[in-house]
Amino acid sequence: MGVSEQYTKESEGVSISLRAVTVGYGQVAVLRDLAYEIPAGRFVGFMGVNGVGKSTLLRTMMGVLMPLGGEIEYGSDEGTLARLGSTTLVMPPQLECSDRLRIPSLLARSGIRLIDDGHLFLQMPVIDNLRFAYRVNGGDQMVSREALVCELQVRFKELQFLWEKFMDRRGKILIRKAAELSGGERRILAVLCGLIARPKVILFDEPSMGMARPVVEQLFRLVQSWRERPNRPTILIADQFEHMLRQSVDDAVRIESQSE
Repeated sequence: MGVSEQYTKESEGVSISLRAVTVGYGQVAVLRDLAYEIPAGRFVGFMGVNGVGKSTLLRTMMGVLMPLGGEIEYGSDEGTLARLGSTTLVMPPQLECSDRLRIPSLLARSGIRLIDDGHLFLQMPVIDNLRFAYRVNGGDQMVSREALVCELQVRFKELQFLWEKFMDRRGKILIRKAAELSGGERRILAVLCGLIARPKVILFDEPSMGMARPVVEQLFRLVQSWRERPNRPTILIADQFEHMLRQSVDDAVRIESQSE
């Protein structure tokens, strides 16, 4: 079963509301009073120059950073899935968390995924990064490395152009530590780990960074193909390749600098 086939059968639509959201570092605001309503299953691209705040916005939506103001709400057909404010994450009916270290993992368990290099375990081998992502998201807790490779070859049918980067040289790259990978290889690993999760929401931070242009083009074409599928995930992509980004998303939003 390919990754996109899993979306059609297993993913539920999740909408996103940004209500007067201000994001930044410490008390220094980078973007202020953002207001977006993103319907379930919509593909949205954030464009803008380096340093404008695209990555900061996605990291805030994942709870890696807390909003400096306003709130971010994820909704489903059953109601509110999660609501993130400046100090607390609320997940109805009963969960309320103000521990900033726990918030990203709680959102991840709800099907929200940030794909970037920052979520890799650099001192673990590539295959163990993949096994951790697989196990966290409902896979066999006792799966061996050998069995996992076989399973991933099936799961990554549509991502073969990425997976083959780790299977050449007789798969020797799979036993290397993530810290030993090149920048492009780390980005590929981050994509594979993120998509194992069968996420309902994908927050895709700079997919083109560090990867060869032909690979980037294939990745954007794959994202574009997902737009034709029913019950697709909600995807937000931040990238500088505006031409490819516009072709892959339903809506393209330009992020302008708001620094004083």
